[in-house]
Amino acid sequence: MLHRKPATITLPPPTLPLLERLVPGGSLKQKAVLCKSIRLWVTLRTLYCKLPSALALPFTYAEWHSIAIDGPGLLGDHSADTPQSIPANYWLFEIGQAETLSWQQAYCQKFNLAESEVKQRLDRLQPFARGKSTSEKFYIRKMRNDLYKLIELNCLEEETLSYHERMLRRTKGRGTAYQLCQHLPDRITDLSDLNSIPNESLISTDSLHSVDLAEIFISYHVPINGVQRFFLDLEYVVSWQRGDWVSQWQTILREKVWSQPPVPPVLLHYNSASQGNSDFRGTVYPVCIYYSRRALYLCAYGETPVGANKAMGWYNFRLDRVTKLDVLHWNNPDSKPAQIPPSLLTLHRQHKLPQPEYIQEQMENAWGFDFYQTAQPLLLRFERVFHDAYIQESERHPTFLPIDLNAPRKLSQFLGQFDLPPTELQRIQRRMEADPNDAYYRALYRPHDNNLIMRLRAWGSKVEVLLPLTLRERMRLDASATCLLYEENPHGLR
Repeated sequence: MLHRKPATITLPPPTLPLLERLVPGGSLKQKAVLCKSIRLWVTLRTLYCKLPSALALPFTYAEWHSIAIDGPGLLGDHSADTPQSIPANYWLFEIGQAETLSWQQAYCQKFNLAESEVKQRLDRLQPFARGKSTSEKFYIRKMRNDLYKLIELNCLEEETLSYHERMLRRTKGRGTAYQLCQHLPDRITDLSDLNSIPNESLISTDSLHSVDLAEIFISYHVPINGVQRFFLDLEYVVSWQRGDWVSQWQTILREKVWSQPPVPPVLLHYNSASQGNSDFRGTVYPVCIYYSRRALYLCAYGETPVGANKAMGWYNFRLDRVTKLDVLHWNNPDSKPAQIPPSLLTLHRQHKLPQPEYIQEQMENAWGFDFYQTAQPLLLRFERVFHDAYIQESERHPTFLPIDLNAPRKLSQFLGQFDLPPTELQRIQRRMEADPNDAYYRALYRPHDNNLIMRLRAWGSKVEVLLPLTLRERMRLDASATCLLYEENPHGLR
Protein backbone atom coordinates (compact mmCIF):
# COMPACT_ATOMS: atom_id res chain seq x y z
CA MET A 1 0.00 0.00 0.00
CA LEU A 2 1.48 3.32 -1.09
CA HIS A 3 1.39 5.82 1.77
CA ARG A 4 2.00 8.98 -0.20
CA LYS A 5 1.56 12.63 0.58
CA PRO A 6 0.73 15.13 -2.16
CA ALA A 7 2.93 17.87 -3.42
CA THR A 8 2.59 21.22 -1.67
CA ILE A 9 -0.85 22.59 -2.50
CA THR A 10 -2.21 26.06 -1.95
CA LEU A 11 -5.96 26.09 -1.48
CA PRO A 12 -7.72 29.38 -2.33
CA PRO A 13 -9.92 31.03 0.31
CA PRO A 14 -13.59 29.92 0.39
CA THR A 15 -14.92 32.56 -2.00
CA LEU A 16 -18.44 32.22 -3.39
CA PRO A 17 -17.26 31.02 -6.84
CA LEU A 18 -15.02 28.36 -5.29
CA LEU A 19 -17.78 27.14 -2.96
CA GLU A 20 -20.10 26.89 -5.99
CA ARG A 21 -17.54 24.70 -7.73
CA LEU A 22 -17.67 22.29 -4.82
CA VAL A 23 -21.48 21.83 -5.09
CA PRO A 24 -22.23 22.02 -8.85
CA GLY A 25 -25.95 22.43 -9.53
CA GLY A 26 -26.73 23.59 -5.99
CA SER A 27 -27.60 27.08 -4.79
CA LEU A 28 -25.57 28.53 -1.93
CA LYS A 29 -28.70 30.39 -0.87
CA GLN A 30 -29.98 27.07 0.47
CA LYS A 31 -28.66 26.59 3.96
CA ALA A 32 -27.99 22.87 3.49
CA VAL A 33 -26.01 23.48 0.29
CA LEU A 34 -24.01 26.32 1.84
CA CYS A 35 -23.13 24.11 4.83
CA LYS A 36 -22.10 21.27 2.53
CA SER A 37 -19.83 23.53 0.46
CA ILE A 38 -18.13 24.85 3.62
CA ARG A 39 -17.63 21.30 4.94
CA LEU A 40 -16.02 20.28 1.63
CA TRP A 41 -13.66 23.28 1.66
CA VAL A 42 -12.69 22.66 5.29
CA THR A 43 -12.11 18.97 4.52
CA LEU A 44 -9.85 19.84 1.58
CA ARG A 45 -7.91 22.34 3.69
CA THR A 46 -7.44 19.79 6.46
CA LEU A 47 -6.31 17.00 4.16
CA TYR A 48 -4.00 18.97 1.87
CA CYS A 49 -2.78 21.86 4.00
CA LYS A 50 -3.19 20.89 7.68
CA LEU A 51 -3.12 17.08 7.73
CA PRO A 52 -3.60 15.88 11.36
CA SER A 53 -0.54 14.06 12.64
CA ALA A 54 -2.68 11.15 13.91
CA LEU A 55 -4.28 10.49 10.50
CA ALA A 56 -2.48 7.78 8.53
CA LEU A 57 -2.63 7.64 4.73
CA PRO A 58 -4.71 6.16 3.25
CA PHE A 59 -7.39 6.66 5.89
CA THR A 60 -10.71 4.97 6.56
CA TYR A 61 -13.93 6.82 7.24
CA ALA A 62 -13.90 5.65 10.88
CA GLU A 63 -10.41 7.11 11.33
CA TRP A 64 -11.42 10.37 9.67
CA HIS A 65 -14.54 10.68 11.82
CA SER A 66 -12.80 10.00 15.13
CA ILE A 67 -9.80 12.25 14.47
CA ALA A 68 -11.25 15.11 12.44
CA ILE A 69 -14.96 15.34 13.28
CA ASP A 70 -15.28 13.94 16.80
CA GLY A 71 -11.80 15.23 17.60
CA PRO A 72 -10.14 18.60 16.96
CA GLY A 73 -8.55 17.58 13.64
CA LEU A 74 -10.44 20.07 11.46
CA LEU A 75 -9.43 22.92 13.74
CA GLY A 76 -5.84 21.76 14.30
CA ASP A 77 -4.12 19.21 16.48
CA HIS A 78 -3.76 21.59 19.42
CA SER A 79 -7.30 22.92 19.53
CA ALA A 80 -9.44 22.22 22.59
CA ASP A 81 -12.70 22.56 20.63
CA THR A 82 -14.55 20.15 18.36
CA PRO A 83 -16.00 21.21 14.98
CA GLN A 84 -19.70 20.52 15.69
CA SER A 85 -20.38 23.83 17.47
CA ILE A 86 -18.27 26.08 15.21
CA PRO A 87 -20.40 28.56 13.16
CA ALA A 88 -20.04 29.15 9.43
CA ASN A 89 -18.50 32.62 9.79
CA TYR A 90 -15.56 31.19 11.76
CA TRP A 91 -14.79 28.62 9.05
CA LEU A 92 -15.06 31.26 6.32
CA PHE A 93 -13.32 34.25 7.86
CA GLU A 94 -11.06 32.93 10.62
CA ILE A 95 -10.00 29.56 9.27
CA GLY A 96 -10.54 30.38 5.59
CA GLN A 97 -9.18 33.94 5.71
CA ALA A 98 -11.87 35.12 3.26
CA GLU A 99 -12.33 38.90 3.31
CA THR A 100 -15.41 39.33 5.50
CA LEU A 101 -16.97 42.48 4.04
CA SER A 102 -16.51 41.60 0.36
CA TRP A 103 -17.76 38.01 0.93
CA GLN A 104 -20.91 39.18 2.71
CA GLN A 105 -21.60 41.90 0.15
CA ALA A 106 -21.20 39.41 -2.72
CA TYR A 107 -23.61 37.01 -1.01
CA CYS A 108 -26.14 39.80 -0.38
CA GLN A 109 -25.99 40.95 -3.98
CA LYS A 110 -26.14 37.49 -5.51
CA PHE A 111 -29.16 36.30 -3.54
CA ASN A 112 -30.89 39.63 -2.87
CA LEU A 113 -30.63 39.37 0.92
CA ALA A 114 -30.23 42.03 3.57
CA GLU A 115 -26.78 42.32 5.15
CA SER A 116 -28.22 41.74 8.63
CA GLU A 117 -29.88 38.52 7.45
CA VAL A 118 -26.63 37.23 5.96
CA LYS A 119 -24.66 37.99 9.13
CA GLN A 120 -27.30 36.23 11.22
CA ARG A 121 -27.27 33.21 8.90
CA LEU A 122 -23.49 32.83 9.04
CA ASP A 123 -23.53 33.24 12.81
CA ARG A 124 -26.20 30.57 13.35
CA LEU A 125 -25.32 27.95 10.75
CA GLN A 126 -23.02 25.20 12.04
CA PRO A 127 -21.86 23.15 9.02
CA PHE A 128 -20.62 20.19 11.08
CA ALA A 129 -23.43 20.16 13.66
CA ARG A 130 -25.41 16.96 13.97
CA GLY A 131 -28.77 18.57 14.81
CA LYS A 132 -31.06 17.60 17.66
CA SER A 133 -33.44 15.58 15.45
CA THR A 134 -30.74 13.91 13.32
CA SER A 135 -29.95 10.29 14.09
CA GLU A 136 -26.37 9.10 14.41
CA LYS A 137 -26.84 6.84 11.39
CA PHE A 138 -28.02 9.67 9.14
CA TYR A 139 -25.29 12.01 10.40
CA ILE A 140 -22.59 9.45 9.57
CA ARG A 141 -24.09 8.97 6.12
CA LYS A 142 -24.00 12.74 5.52
CA MET A 143 -20.37 13.00 6.60
CA ARG A 144 -19.40 9.96 4.53
CA ASN A 145 -21.13 11.46 1.49
CA ASP A 146 -18.79 14.46 1.77
CA LEU A 147 -15.85 12.14 1.08
CA TYR A 148 -17.71 10.55 -1.84
CA LYS A 149 -18.34 14.03 -3.22
CA LEU A 150 -14.62 14.81 -3.11
CA ILE A 151 -13.98 11.61 -5.07
CA GLU A 152 -16.44 12.81 -7.73
CA LEU A 153 -14.60 16.14 -7.85
CA ASN A 154 -11.29 14.27 -8.35
CA CYS A 155 -10.02 15.58 -5.03
CA LEU A 156 -9.74 12.15 -3.38
CA GLU A 157 -9.07 8.61 -4.54
CA GLU A 158 -10.73 5.48 -3.22
CA GLU A 159 -8.61 2.46 -2.34
CA THR A 160 -9.18 -0.94 -0.76
CA LEU A 161 -7.04 -1.92 2.20
CA SER A 162 -5.30 -5.27 2.08
CA TYR A 163 -6.27 -7.98 4.54
CA HIS A 164 -3.09 -7.27 6.50
CA GLU A 165 -3.91 -3.54 6.69
CA ARG A 166 -7.47 -4.28 7.84
CA MET A 167 -6.17 -6.52 10.60
CA LEU A 168 -3.65 -3.90 11.77
CA ARG A 169 -6.31 -1.20 11.86
CA ARG A 170 -9.09 -3.50 13.05
CA THR A 171 -11.21 -2.29 10.16
CA LYS A 172 -14.57 -3.95 9.62
CA GLY A 173 -16.22 -4.50 6.23
CA ARG A 174 -14.44 -4.43 2.86
CA GLY A 175 -11.76 -2.00 4.00
CA THR A 176 -12.57 1.07 1.90
CA ALA A 177 -9.95 3.78 2.36
CA TYR A 178 -9.31 7.24 0.96
CA GLN A 179 -6.04 8.45 -0.52
CA LEU A 180 -4.93 11.98 -1.36
CA CYS A 181 -4.35 12.97 -4.98
CA GLN A 182 -0.95 14.18 -6.09
CA HIS A 183 -2.57 17.30 -7.53
CA LEU A 184 -5.97 18.95 -7.10
CA PRO A 185 -7.94 19.88 -10.25
CA ASP A 186 -7.23 23.33 -11.68
CA ARG A 187 -10.87 24.36 -11.15
CA ILE A 188 -10.25 24.03 -7.40
CA THR A 189 -6.81 25.65 -7.14
CA ASP A 190 -6.76 28.12 -10.04
CA LEU A 191 -7.49 31.65 -8.84
CA SER A 192 -7.55 33.28 -12.27
CA ASP A 193 -11.04 32.34 -13.45
CA LEU A 194 -13.04 32.06 -10.24
CA ASN A 195 -15.58 34.56 -11.57
CA SER A 196 -16.44 32.62 -14.71
CA ILE A 197 -18.94 30.23 -13.20
CA PRO A 198 -22.49 30.13 -14.62
CA ASN A 199 -25.12 31.11 -12.06
CA GLU A 200 -28.14 29.24 -13.37
CA SER A 201 -29.06 25.84 -14.76
CA LEU A 202 -32.26 24.61 -16.34
CA ILE A 203 -33.14 22.14 -13.62
CA SER A 204 -31.36 21.92 -10.28
CA THR A 205 -31.16 18.34 -9.01
CA ASP A 206 -29.35 19.36 -5.83
CA SER A 207 -32.34 20.56 -3.84
CA LEU A 208 -32.71 20.20 -0.05
CA HIS A 209 -34.33 16.78 -0.09
CA SER A 210 -32.55 15.21 -3.10
CA VAL A 211 -28.86 15.88 -2.43
CA ASP A 212 -28.04 12.18 -1.94
CA LEU A 213 -30.03 11.12 -5.04
CA ALA A 214 -28.27 13.73 -7.17
CA GLU A 215 -24.85 12.52 -6.02
CA ILE A 216 -25.78 8.89 -6.76
CA PHE A 217 -26.98 9.85 -10.22
CA ILE A 218 -23.78 11.79 -10.98
CA SER A 219 -21.69 8.82 -9.83
CA TYR A 220 -23.49 6.03 -11.66
CA HIS A 221 -25.24 7.47 -14.72
CA VAL A 222 -22.51 6.08 -17.00
CA PRO A 223 -21.78 2.34 -17.45
CA ILE A 224 -19.09 0.68 -15.35
CA ASN A 225 -16.77 -1.47 -17.48
CA GLY A 226 -19.40 -1.34 -20.21
CA VAL A 227 -22.27 -2.49 -17.96
CA GLN A 228 -25.09 -0.18 -16.83
CA ARG A 229 -25.44 -0.63 -13.05
CA PHE A 230 -27.73 2.25 -12.12
CA PHE A 231 -31.41 2.49 -13.03
CA LEU A 232 -33.79 5.24 -11.98
CA ASP A 233 -37.49 4.32 -12.00
CA LEU A 234 -39.41 7.57 -11.68
CA GLU A 235 -43.18 7.48 -11.89
CA TYR A 236 -44.02 9.68 -14.87
CA VAL A 237 -47.70 9.93 -15.81
CA VAL A 238 -47.42 12.09 -18.95
CA SER A 239 -48.79 10.23 -21.99
CA TRP A 240 -46.56 9.66 -25.01
CA GLN A 241 -48.94 11.79 -27.10
CA ARG A 242 -48.12 14.83 -24.93
CA GLY A 243 -44.49 13.95 -24.41
CA ASP A 244 -43.51 15.86 -27.57
CA TRP A 245 -45.10 19.01 -26.11
CA VAL A 246 -43.02 18.71 -22.96
CA SER A 247 -39.82 18.26 -25.00
CA GLN A 248 -40.72 21.22 -27.22
CA TRP A 249 -41.43 23.59 -24.32
CA GLN A 250 -38.22 22.57 -22.54
CA THR A 251 -36.20 23.27 -25.69
CA ILE A 252 -37.78 26.71 -26.16
CA LEU A 253 -37.22 27.62 -22.51
CA ARG A 254 -33.62 26.46 -22.56
CA GLU A 255 -32.57 27.92 -25.91
CA LYS A 256 -34.81 30.96 -26.43
CA VAL A 257 -35.76 32.11 -22.93
CA TRP A 258 -33.23 31.28 -20.20
CA SER A 259 -30.19 31.58 -22.47
CA GLN A 260 -30.74 35.29 -23.21
CA PRO A 261 -30.30 38.23 -20.81
CA PRO A 262 -32.57 39.57 -19.60
CA VAL A 263 -34.87 36.55 -19.41
CA PRO A 264 -38.08 37.49 -21.27
CA PRO A 265 -41.70 36.75 -20.28
CA VAL A 266 -43.77 34.16 -22.16
CA LEU A 267 -47.41 33.97 -23.20
CA LEU A 268 -48.94 30.61 -22.20
CA HIS A 269 -52.01 28.83 -23.52
CA TYR A 270 -52.86 26.36 -20.78
CA ASN A 271 -55.48 23.68 -20.17
CA SER A 272 -56.06 23.80 -16.40
CA ALA A 273 -57.27 20.54 -14.82
CA SER A 274 -57.83 22.20 -11.42
CA GLN A 275 -60.15 24.72 -13.06
CA GLY A 276 -62.31 22.14 -14.81
CA ASN A 277 -60.13 21.73 -17.92
CA SER A 278 -60.75 25.35 -18.82
CA ASP A 279 -58.50 27.08 -21.36
CA PHE A 280 -56.31 29.81 -19.90
CA ARG A 281 -54.23 32.41 -21.72
CA GLY A 282 -51.84 34.53 -19.67
CA THR A 283 -48.41 36.15 -19.52
CA VAL A 284 -45.88 34.90 -16.96
CA TYR A 285 -42.22 35.21 -16.07
CA PRO A 286 -40.79 31.63 -16.26
CA VAL A 287 -38.47 30.86 -13.35
CA CYS A 288 -37.55 27.15 -13.46
CA ILE A 289 -38.70 23.63 -14.26
CA TYR A 290 -39.45 21.31 -11.34
CA TYR A 291 -40.22 17.58 -11.29
CA SER A 292 -43.00 16.78 -8.83
CA ARG A 293 -46.20 14.74 -8.62
CA ARG A 294 -45.00 12.40 -11.38
CA ALA A 295 -44.72 15.20 -13.99
CA LEU A 296 -42.69 18.27 -14.97
CA TYR A 297 -43.92 21.72 -13.98
CA LEU A 298 -43.01 25.23 -15.04
CA CYS A 299 -42.81 27.40 -11.93
CA ALA A 300 -43.74 30.91 -13.06
CA TYR A 301 -44.83 34.27 -11.70
CA GLY A 302 -47.52 36.32 -13.45
CA GLU A 303 -51.13 35.83 -14.48
CA THR A 304 -52.69 32.68 -13.01
CA PRO A 305 -55.72 30.51 -13.85
CA VAL A 306 -56.96 30.89 -10.25
CA GLY A 307 -59.27 33.73 -9.22
CA ALA A 308 -60.95 36.44 -11.22
CA ASN A 309 -59.34 38.79 -13.77
CA LYS A 310 -56.15 36.75 -14.11
CA ALA A 311 -54.89 37.46 -10.60
CA MET A 312 -51.14 37.98 -10.38
CA GLY A 313 -49.08 35.49 -8.40
CA TRP A 314 -47.12 32.25 -8.48
CA TYR A 315 -48.40 29.14 -10.23
CA ASN A 316 -47.05 25.68 -11.13
CA PHE A 317 -48.01 24.97 -14.77
CA ARG A 318 -47.85 21.29 -15.72
CA LEU A 319 -45.81 21.29 -18.93
CA ASP A 320 -47.84 18.66 -20.76
CA ARG A 321 -50.96 20.84 -20.36
CA VAL A 322 -49.33 23.85 -22.02
CA THR A 323 -50.79 23.95 -25.55
CA LYS A 324 -48.85 26.97 -26.83
CA LEU A 325 -45.87 29.02 -25.65
CA ASP A 326 -44.89 32.35 -27.23
CA VAL A 327 -41.74 34.22 -26.25
CA LEU A 328 -42.38 37.94 -25.64
CA HIS A 329 -39.95 40.84 -25.30
CA TRP A 330 -39.66 43.50 -22.62
CA ASN A 331 -38.74 46.38 -24.91
CA ASN A 332 -39.46 45.18 -28.44
CA PRO A 333 -41.72 47.70 -30.21
CA ASP A 334 -43.18 44.88 -32.32
CA SER A 335 -44.68 43.32 -29.19
CA LYS A 336 -48.01 44.43 -27.89
CA PRO A 337 -47.42 46.14 -24.51
CA ALA A 338 -50.85 45.02 -23.35
CA GLN A 339 -49.58 41.43 -23.39
CA ILE A 340 -47.29 42.15 -20.42
CA PRO A 341 -49.09 43.06 -17.16
CA PRO A 342 -47.97 46.43 -15.71
CA SER A 343 -46.92 44.88 -12.40
CA LEU A 344 -44.63 42.45 -14.25
CA LEU A 345 -43.11 45.31 -16.21
CA THR A 346 -42.50 47.17 -12.95
CA LEU A 347 -40.64 44.20 -11.44
CA HIS A 348 -38.50 44.01 -14.58
CA ARG A 349 -37.62 47.72 -14.50
CA GLN A 350 -36.77 47.52 -10.80
CA HIS A 351 -34.65 44.38 -11.34
CA LYS A 352 -36.79 42.49 -8.82
CA LEU A 353 -38.01 39.58 -10.92
CA PRO A 354 -38.06 36.34 -8.87
CA GLN A 355 -35.27 33.78 -9.02
CA PRO A 356 -35.19 29.96 -8.56
CA GLU A 357 -33.62 30.38 -5.12
CA TYR A 358 -36.89 31.84 -3.84
CA ILE A 359 -38.77 28.68 -4.80
CA GLN A 360 -36.23 26.42 -3.11
CA GLU A 361 -36.38 28.56 0.00
CA GLN A 362 -40.18 28.37 0.14
CA MET A 363 -40.08 24.60 -0.42
CA GLU A 364 -37.80 24.41 2.61
CA ASN A 365 -40.25 26.34 4.75
CA ALA A 366 -43.20 23.94 4.41
CA TRP A 367 -44.09 20.47 3.13
CA GLY A 368 -45.85 20.56 -0.24
CA PHE A 369 -45.15 21.49 -3.85
CA ASP A 370 -47.56 24.44 -4.07
CA PHE A 371 -44.99 26.67 -2.39
CA TYR A 372 -47.15 29.77 -2.87
CA GLN A 373 -49.91 28.48 -0.59
CA THR A 374 -50.00 29.56 3.06
CA ALA A 375 -48.34 27.06 5.39
CA GLN A 376 -50.17 25.49 8.36
CA PRO A 377 -49.02 23.27 11.24
CA LEU A 378 -49.66 19.53 11.10
CA LEU A 379 -49.76 16.87 13.84
CA LEU A 380 -49.49 13.16 13.01
CA ARG A 381 -49.46 9.92 15.02
CA PHE A 382 -47.64 6.83 13.71
CA GLU A 383 -48.15 3.29 14.93
CA ARG A 384 -44.86 2.44 16.67
CA VAL A 385 -43.81 -0.71 14.77
CA PHE A 386 -44.54 0.94 11.41
CA HIS A 387 -42.69 4.08 12.47
CA ASP A 388 -39.58 2.21 13.55
CA ALA A 389 -39.48 0.29 10.26
CA TYR A 390 -40.33 3.00 7.71
CA ILE A 391 -40.45 6.51 9.20
CA GLN A 392 -37.57 6.66 11.64
CA GLU A 393 -34.32 7.90 10.08
CA SER A 394 -36.08 8.78 6.82
CA GLU A 395 -35.96 12.27 5.31
CA ARG A 396 -39.43 13.73 4.59
CA HIS A 397 -39.06 17.47 5.05
CA PRO A 398 -36.98 19.80 7.26
CA THR A 399 -40.10 20.72 9.26
CA PHE A 400 -41.10 17.05 9.74
CA LEU A 401 -39.81 16.48 13.29
CA PRO A 402 -40.63 14.12 16.17
CA ILE A 403 -42.46 15.40 19.24
CA ASP A 404 -41.20 14.54 22.71
CA LEU A 405 -44.19 13.77 24.95
CA ASN A 406 -41.91 14.26 27.95
CA ALA A 407 -41.56 17.96 27.12
CA PRO A 408 -45.07 19.22 27.96
CA ARG A 409 -44.15 22.88 27.68
CA LYS A 410 -42.95 22.57 24.07
CA LEU A 411 -45.96 20.40 23.25
CA SER A 412 -48.32 23.00 24.71
CA GLN A 413 -46.65 25.75 22.68
CA PHE A 414 -47.03 23.72 19.49
CA LEU A 415 -50.70 22.88 20.12
CA GLY A 416 -51.35 26.56 20.80
CA GLN A 417 -50.73 27.27 17.08
CA PHE A 418 -54.01 25.57 16.17
CA ASP A 419 -56.20 27.96 18.20
CA LEU A 420 -58.42 25.11 19.44
CA PRO A 421 -61.36 25.42 21.86
CA PRO A 422 -60.42 24.11 25.34
CA THR A 423 -62.61 21.01 24.96
CA GLU A 424 -60.99 20.09 21.62
CA LEU A 425 -57.51 20.71 23.01
CA GLN A 426 -58.23 18.38 25.93
CA ARG A 427 -59.51 15.72 23.52
CA ILE A 428 -56.28 15.82 21.50
CA GLN A 429 -54.16 15.64 24.64
CA ARG A 430 -56.15 12.64 25.92
CA ARG A 431 -55.75 10.97 22.53
CA MET A 432 -51.97 11.33 22.74
CA GLU A 433 -51.87 10.16 26.36
CA ALA A 434 -53.84 7.04 25.38
CA ASP A 435 -51.02 5.87 23.08
CA PRO A 436 -47.82 7.19 24.67
CA ASN A 437 -45.67 4.54 22.99
CA ASP A 438 -46.61 5.62 19.48
CA ALA A 439 -44.59 8.21 17.54
CA TYR A 440 -45.88 11.76 17.14
CA TYR A 441 -44.62 14.17 14.51
CA ARG A 442 -45.17 17.82 13.70
CA ALA A 443 -44.64 19.62 10.41
CA LEU A 444 -45.58 22.67 8.41
CA TYR A 445 -47.55 21.77 5.29
CA ARG A 446 -49.37 23.37 2.35
CA PRO A 447 -53.14 22.72 2.61
CA HIS A 448 -54.83 20.99 -0.34
CA ASP A 449 -51.47 19.67 -1.60
CA ASN A 450 -52.40 16.49 -3.49
CA ASN A 451 -48.94 14.98 -3.16
CA LEU A 452 -49.15 15.09 0.64
CA ILE A 453 -52.73 13.80 0.64
CA MET A 454 -51.66 10.82 -1.48
CA ARG A 455 -48.76 10.15 0.89
CA LEU A 456 -51.10 10.13 3.89
CA ARG A 457 -53.48 7.78 2.06
CA ALA A 458 -50.60 5.45 1.21
CA TRP A 459 -49.67 5.18 4.89
CA GLY A 460 -53.27 4.07 5.54
CA SER A 461 -54.18 3.00 9.04
CA LYS A 462 -50.55 3.29 10.17
CA VAL A 463 -50.88 7.08 10.42
CA GLU A 464 -53.54 9.27 12.03
CA VAL A 465 -53.99 12.96 11.29
CA LEU A 466 -54.69 14.57 14.66
CA LEU A 467 -54.55 18.21 13.56
CA PRO A 468 -55.65 20.36 11.83
CA LEU A 469 -59.26 19.31 12.18
CA THR A 470 -60.08 20.23 8.56
CA LEU A 471 -57.46 17.80 7.22
CA ARG A 472 -58.51 15.18 9.77
CA GLU A 473 -62.11 15.45 8.55
CA ARG A 474 -61.05 15.13 4.93
CA MET A 475 -59.07 11.97 5.67
CA ARG A 476 -62.06 10.57 7.62
CA LEU A 477 -64.47 11.22 4.72
CA ASP A 478 -62.02 9.73 2.20
CA ALA A 479 -61.61 6.61 4.33
CA SER A 480 -65.37 6.26 4.79
CA ALA A 481 -66.01 6.62 1.05
CA THR A 482 -63.35 4.02 0.29
CA CYS A 483 -64.79 1.64 2.88
CA LEU A 484 -68.24 1.89 1.24
CA LEU A 485 -66.79 0.65 -2.04
CA TYR A 486 -65.82 -2.65 -0.42
CA GLU A 487 -68.98 -3.28 1.59
CA GLU A 488 -71.51 -5.81 0.35
CA ASN A 489 -74.05 -4.24 -2.03
CA PRO A 490 -77.29 -5.41 -3.70
CA HIS A 491 -75.37 -6.76 -6.70
CA GLY A 492 -73.50 -9.17 -4.50
CA LEU A 493 -70.11 -7.51 -4.89
CA ARG A 494 -67.79 -6.89 -2.00
